[in-house]
Amino acid sequence: MSVRMRLLGASHQVFVGPVRETVACLPGADRGLPARLTRQQADWTYGFSATTARLDPLEFSSQVAGILGRAAEAEHSLCGVFPGSPEAVTAVVVEASEEACRTRLSWRTWHTYPQDGQIVSTHTTLEAR
Repeated sequence: MSVRMRLLGASHQVFVGPVRETVACLPGADRGLPARLTRQQADWTYGFSATTARLDPLEFSSQVAGILGRAAEAEHSLCGVFPGSPEAVTAVVVEASEEACRTRLSWRTWHTYPQDGQIVSTHTTLEAR
């Protein structure tokens, strides 16, 4: 199964099978991301979860370093560092092996906001039914 990943400013997109996932963390948005969401799509079950953490500056820097390291070490990842701060990062890491991709695929994303000390993390699974 082919996975396409994109970074678009303060958002990411993942396209795989029946899934077209777009997550945008926009300032001033009325609604946040769902803590959990499960949907049936074609012959697949899509599961999504999101968390937002507000961290002190030292912990924030440590977490961003960990995210950058994880993205660099992953076989399949996409990471962008945005103007204004080396800690303004969006990263997508695919977590499944090639063999597992036929029945289960998962990915994690992180959107970091140094101006607020916030990290928005998501975890998605796509499983054949």
